[in-house]
Amino acid sequence: EQTPSVSAIANTSARVNWTPISGATNYLFEYRLSQSPTWKNENLSKSTLYLNNLIGGQIYEVRITATCTDITGESSPEMSFITLSNGAIKNTKTRDLTSLTTTREVSTDNATITSDCVINDAPTIESIEADNTVISWTNLDEVNYYIVQYKLENSKNWSSTIVLTNTITLKNLLHKQTYQVCVMPVCNRTKGAPSPIRSFAVEPQGLISSNEKANIQYNIYPNPTNGILKLQIDSPKEGEAQVSILDATGKLVNTQPLIPIEMGMQTQDIDLTDMNNGIYFIRIANKEKVEVKKFLLMRR
Repeated sequence: EQTPSVSAIANTSARVNWTPISGATNYLFEYRLSQSPTWKNENLSKSTLYLNNLIGGQIYEVRITATCTDITGESSPEMSFITLSNGAIKNTKTRDLTSLTTTREVSTDNATITSDCVINDAPTIESIEADNTVISWTNLDEVNYYIVQYKLENSKNWSSTIVLTNTITLKNLLHKQTYQVCVMPVCNRTKGAPSPIRSFAVEPQGLISSNEKANIQYNIYPNPTNGILKLQIDSPKEGEAQVSILDATGKLVNTQPLIPIEMGMQTQDIDLTDMNNGIYFIRIANKEKVEVKKFLLMRR
């Protein structure tokens, strides 16, 4: 069975659809709150359904079972999603001599959630390619799984997926678009609070081409850098490269003068001593390709 997909997620509603199965006469659609022992169900002849009267800020699970000429198949894998919340998120940190406890309260129209199952920092953008982005976040010891939600910046509809590790590759993203992503941990079958939202921009070209070895090569060092980042260029021909620096959200924060490229190996110093410490990306673009590399700035 194919896992259903969930879209148009709102505070009290969501749309669920799945690929029609050849020969299926009807579908048993089931859904529940993630901690509920009871499934609600409907028999359908079509492969889409709008769920209404949901509770905001809650995790729901859905699954489908197809029936083909009186033969009932196995249930699909369960798909989880989070309804949107209109409430505000508040972080409270308390430190004593022995431990640091972080509590996040999520106030909604229906409930207040308090949990130690919390990701305090926004997800980290590890790499940005032509149409996909690698994202990671703080790993929690007692987590069952993570629910990753992402959307176009100006869209109201979130897409969601479940992963067991603290990294994911978001694929088939649109070029020259800005996305938002957040992560919700689930610990002991209980949802934690969602992480802060991270925004990122998708580059219009890929990082690596199939004939990269025949093209220009870039390398950066040292990483972490204390303010002077060295860009090593190995090129089979002359040309030019435009170098720019992006922050962790994908925002342009620094543009370097156009670099003339000579045939062979050369090294260019990139002065970042006037920038704050943090995670950044260096974007190197020439006529053949765009390459993005992540680095850490740690000035003393």
